[in-house]
Amino acid sequence: MIIEKAAEVLEKHKLCNHCLGRGFAKLGKGSNEERGRAIRFVLNMERALEEKKPLKEEECEICGGIFDRLEDYALLCIDKAKMLEFETFLVGSS
Repeated sequence: MIIEKAAEVLEKHKLCNHCLGRGFAKLGKGSNEERGRAIRFVLNMERALEEKKPLKEEECEICGGIFDRLEDYALLCIDKAKMLEFETFLVGSS
């Protein structure tokens, strides 16, 4: 069921492992990236048995690769925050 659904999604959309894993977030433990990597790995093992090409991680339609650049954005935030005086720092999203 999981592999079939992942195959269906990846045939239609280019997704990174992080966003692939987000689609199965309620299953198991670990990060979205770990989950996506594991799903892609098993899917590609099945594809190899069928002599199909592996589905590689590509430029993602959802995040545009932002998760690969998180450290750059964190460093930018640190640089901008240097001119401020504060004791705590909270990051959030909605």
